[in-house]
Amino acid sequence: WHINICENISQGSLQDLDVLYMCGWNTYQVLYLLKKGWYISPILDFISKWWVYVWQSAWSTICGPDIDIAWIMDWDTNEVNLKDTSWFGLIDFCIAPHYEDFYYDELMSFKKHYAYRFTALTNSQAISIDGNYMKFIS
Repeated sequence: WHINICENISQGSLQDLDVLYMCGWNTYQVLYLLKKGWYISPILDFISKWWVYVWQSAWSTICGPDIDIAWIMDWDTNEVNLKDTSWFGLIDFCIAPHYEDFYYDELMSFKKHYAYRFTALTNSQAISIDGNYMKFIS
């Protein structure tokens, strides 16, 4: 069963799911819509029940305290002119998905300009977080 991102998600529409998997789209557009209240209540309700949620790509970047790592690594452009790029803070570090070695200099630039910790993940890596326990998976 899946939910199309173009449809409305009601508070009860996620209650029968065991796993919430969110992927794709432009990071800045996702954050812009979330800040406007799009889906945020049902998503946070789902997460608060400690069910399994899997966020990939832009959605993994949204989990951290700021999304500007997407701009620095040139994945997405800020087409919606979002000024405040801080957000979710489900985790206290930024995730740089789709990492490849040629992004190294950009990541070091991010490290110099932002106080946030970050971790870079290739497309064959993941992070599992259960409360305060974090495990890297390859």
